Amino acid sequence: MDPVISRNAFMAHLENLLLNMLAEERRHIRELAVHRIIKARESTPTVERLRLVVPKLNFKANQYIDMIDWFKCDDTEPPITDDLTVAELKSIAENASIKDLQIYKFPCHTQTVGHCVKLMTEAASTVCGSHSRDDFIRNTMASRAIMPSFEHKANYKMM
Repeated sequence: MDPVISRNAFMAHLENLLLNMLAEERRHIRELAVHRIIKARESTPTVERLRLVVPKLNFKANQYIDMIDWFKCDDTEPPITDDLTVAELKSIAENASIKDLQIYKFPCHTQTVGHCVKLMTEAASTVCGSHSRDDFIRNTMASRAIMPSFEHKANYKMM
């Protein structure tokens, strides 16, 4: 389980639990996750936009999969599994091969994300049009890359 998710209340969100179940060592838990993901794919979405709501937690549960009442939750598929076919999902359940998947790591809750959000906001307010905005972002990042950087203020020497 990802350390950021495990320290967060959203660890008990349906999508995160399904991902943890896919990586589980016990085969029947992986098969249950695949079954629920397939069920979520088959159900038609009734709402265009989903709110990320943490379900009520059962703190007396013996296993993490029993922490939520699955029947009271809306069936949603984790975005990471969107591109996987049903055959690939079943292969994961049989072979415990989720570790073979290429899952890209993105910075989460870091200063880097804050800088990116600030840059995007700045670009959106400075220029109009997606091409101009893309050029602005690329030029800003290129100019920042050539500027000297220091790990500590003590390393900076005034000329």
